[in-house]
Amino acid sequence: SKASGRIVSTPLHMTAVVPTLNEDTTWKFRLFLTGLKSSDGKDIGDQIFNLKARFQEDVGYEPPQGTVEQIFNDDESEDEKQLKIKFARWTLSEDPDDRKDGLWVWGLFKEPLYPYLLLTVETEALVLETESEVVLPSSTFFAKIPHRRNDGAVELENTEIFLRSFEKLQLVGAVAEYTEDMAIGQLQITPSSLKA
Repeated sequence: SKASGRIVSTPLHMTAVVPTLNEDTTWKFRLFLTGLKSSDGKDIGDQIFNLKARFQEDVGYEPPQGTVEQIFNDDESEDEKQLKIKFARWTLSEDPDDRKDGLWVWGLFKEPLYPYLLLTVETEALVLETESEVVLPSSTFFAKIPHRRNDGAVELENTEIFLRSFEKLQLVGAVAEYTEDMAIGQLQITPSSLKA
């Protein structure tokens, strides 16, 4: 048979590898923290901490939510200060500071739009200086991370991070618990590695 001069190509079935909020993407968290205090109340100044983690989604929940699994690599630099996660939880959300019915409830959008990822991370105590016994106490951090999806790719923006404290207020016949958030620095979050 004669060649017709056409170029025939076999279609390649390739899937684009994009950042996600599941175990397929490892994210690098970089915390620029200011005004930290040691466990004995001494000022330890500004610190930068790094960690890598994957989001794990709890299936069947609306809005999407789940936990965070920290990833440890053998090749991490020894000078890099790495916080260790004791427990972490995330939830996609509308603006928690502006609670009103979301537009998606009224059927104006095919899928719910969640412009924020609310992240709460509880860390273990961390020895910063062995000789002088400077220890960063176990802490709870909170961030309201701007979140959007672009052609299926998750985009998380850098944002302010807060040190969260839990307070109890004695009322007549009851005790009320509330959280207080104090701005303590910046969170930078970027995809570190993607699984095909």
